[in-house]
Amino acid sequence: MKDLTIRFSELKRKDHVQRWIDFLSGVFELTPKEVTIMNEFIIILVEMIEKGISNEDSKFLMYVKKDEIKEKLNLNQSAFNKHLRNLGKKEAIIVGENFILVHNYLIPKNSIKIEFNG
Repeated sequence: MKDLTIRFSELKRKDHVQRWIDFLSGVFELTPKEVTIMNEFIIILVEMIEKGISNEDSKFLMYVKKDEIKEKLNLNQSAFNKHLRNLGKKEAIIVGENFILVHNYLIPKNSIKIEFNG
């Protein structure tokens, strides 16, 4: 059995998140704009994780920060909401009444191992 190990630990946070999302964007069939939005959400989430913010608190804070992301990306409310709905349909995120939860696969890891049988 052969395997491929990819290590991301040497990368800076923003580059790490960008490469992680690029790596997994095909799995979720994300558009380029959705990749950009997810990058912003995940950078915020990684910062919260590094600060030791609980999962419950981070889901709420991600919801609170969504307007900052919309403004940073210069999107109007209608377009941003459409992208959030599409990300929800693709199961990249779950948007609740007062929380946003990112799919666990999209939270960057320091390394991954892919095994090939054959």
